Amino acid sequence: MPSKFISLYYYWFNVRPELLSIKMVIFLILLGFIAMVGFIYLYKLNKKSSSYKKILVKLENFCLTNWIVLFIMAFFYKTGTPLFSARFWMLLWLIVIVAWAIYLHRSFKLLLSQIELNKQSTVNDKYIPKKAS
Repeated sequence: MPSKFISLYYYWFNVRPELLSIKMVIFLILLGFIAMVGFIYLYKLNKKSSSYKKILVKLENFCLTNWIVLFIMAFFYKTGTPLFSARFWMLLWLIVIVAWAIYLHRSFKLLLSQIELNKQSTVNDKYIPKKAS
């Protein structure tokens, strides 16, 4: 059992990693493409929409930042820079993505509840008579 742990440790924390498998390279390319398409879509949608602007800006920043980080990681991997092409950066990047996604989910729930409350109050306000000035 300890040998599996040691081999797993060396896999993630090896400063001079061997080449990634073709499946991992295809996965990273696909992830970069999805982030790029998401950024472009959200950028175009952000120009049209006004009520969900905060949500779209946060999603746009999430996609753009991950796209840039992905290409920086791919650059260091391709050039073979020992420290910056290590796999623990990928593990750290995935942990940050999960934490950021949890934060986005919580803020989206809060923003959507505020938007629903705002819509509900505008619907209710049209039935309340206005004071004569």
